Amino acid sequence: VQKPINISSPGGIIGLTVYRNNSPRILAIQKRVKTIENKGKAIVIDLSEQRLSNYEDGYRVVSHIVSTGKSGYNTPVGEYDVKNKIDRAFSKTYGLYMPFWMAFTYNGYGIHELPEWPGGYKEGEDHLGIPVSHGCVRLGVNSAEQIYNWSEVGTPVIVQE
Repeated sequence: VQKPINISSPGGIIGLTVYRNNSPRILAIQKRVKTIENKGKAIVIDLSEQRLSNYEDGYRVVSHIVSTGKSGYNTPVGEYDVKNKIDRAFSKTYGLYMPFWMAFTYNGYGIHELPEWPGGYKEGEDHLGIPVSHGCVRLGVNSAEQIYNWSEVGTPVIVQE
């Protein structure tokens, strides 16, 4: 049996090396969210870092760069859950598709892939990492689909500053 090794970094990440079948695997946990006592899955959106991370049983599985709400259209901070999922939602307000839509409020805030114009053009890949949306959490191509397929309706969503 090999002993786990704990690693701390100045960026606020704790790395825990665990061994499965004699192969090391590093699990990363953000210090600010390690106290979440959620069994199962959770999505954590960090506005200050413009990152979305998915967690299972308290351990961060993967992290993605996002674009959240710009000033005046702030992404709401708080604890929510996935209300519904639509694989290709359409915004009548903006005339755009929002692939892999996951609402986390009942008043229009959600997580989705980069907005797509009816002709197929994806908007904003060069904006990932910068708050430019109207409050939604935008993920890049492939990242959004991964989170969409991984989560279920009811998955906790935590938005923190």
